[in-house]
Order: sequence, then C-alpha cells, then structure tokens
Amino acid sequence: MSARQESGTRDHPAWIELKNGGSKMARLVFTSEYYTLELTDLCSVWSEHLESAGLRERQQKCSCPVTLQSRGEILHFGEFLSKHLPYAEIRTDEEGYAVKVGHTALGKEISFEFELEKIAPAKASLILAELTLGFKNVIEALGNRLEQLNEVIQEKNYHIRAMADAVSRSSVYVPRRHESAYDDAFKKKENRSKLAFQNS
Repeated sequence: MSARQESGTRDHPAWIELKNGGSKMARLVFTSEYYTLELTDLCSVWSEHLESAGLRERQQKCSCPVTLQSRGEILHFGEFLSKHLPYAEIRTDEEGYAVKVGHTALGKEISFEFELEKIAPAKASLILAELTLGFKNVIEALGNRLEQLNEVIQEKNYHIRAMADAVSRSSVYVPRRHESAYDDAFKKKENRSKLAFQNS
C-alpha cells in the first residue's frame, strides 16, 4: 500500500500508513485552533481532539522543547508532527492507544505524544466509509490509467508489426491514421493501370 492513500489538504489531509503500526493508518488535522488525530486498523477507529490550550498543556506534559505561543509557531509544529507521523511509535493501554511522534536534530529530541480513545461504532462507521470510498477512487483512477496504457501499447504494437511487415515484404509502411488515404490512392493508381492496359 502506498504511504499516502490519497492526496489531501490541510483541512482534509490524506490517510497515511504507519510504518511501525502494522496495518494501521492515521490522519492528522492540525490547525492553529485545534488538532484531531484519528487512527484505524480498518475495523475500529481511535481518536483524540484537543484545542490549542490543551495542545500547550500536552506539550508541557511531554517536556517538548518548543514554543507554541503564536499561530505560526503552532502551525509549524503541526507540520513537524505531520512529517514524522508515519514513523511514530505506537503502544496500547487500557483506554486506547498512545502515539508518540518524535525526531532528534542537532542533539535535541523533540517528541509529542497523542492519547487516543476508541470512538463510538456509529461515528467510526462513517470514517471507515469515507476511507473505503477513497480506496475505491484510487482503484478506479489506476484502472483508467491502465486502460490508457493498454491503448498506447496496442497502438505501438500495430506500428511495430506494420514496420516489420514492410521490411519483410519490401512494401510501404502506412501509419494507421493514413490507411484510408493510402487505400484510396492505391485504388486510383490501380484503376489508371487498368485503363492504360485497355487502351494499349
């Protein structure tokens, strides 16, 4: 499966495959006002939603050495989390899952931990239906591309066979798009030859 299930935007991000999570996928919506992280194994869904105040409290709880005061700082931190989310560490507990996103740069570790709880089946079914629809769209798009590729291959095969026949029979190679014009010209030439023979 591709790392990204479909292309996304900041408000509607793509589902991504977690490399350390087995078959689990995650989707992170992160704005300057809140974030929502959803995690699924394609059967159930776990989620966490925090407003900006809760984000700062969690950042302090995780001893994460970043400043989250301005809108720009919060969004920059969200980009950091989104970038490293595919490599997150996942562990389960009695209430749900803990997803730890971290990265070490210049000897300094920056890590943040999400705390997810299982959501109600009714809401989970809506999320899974949306995810399934995304898979369906990807499959259809790949199918259309495959059909287009087959058409190109068939066209190339025709030209290859025609050129091979032309070489073997020392005849004229005619591209498919010019076949009708060539046939008309050949018939006119043949008729002129017959007429010349009759008049001789």
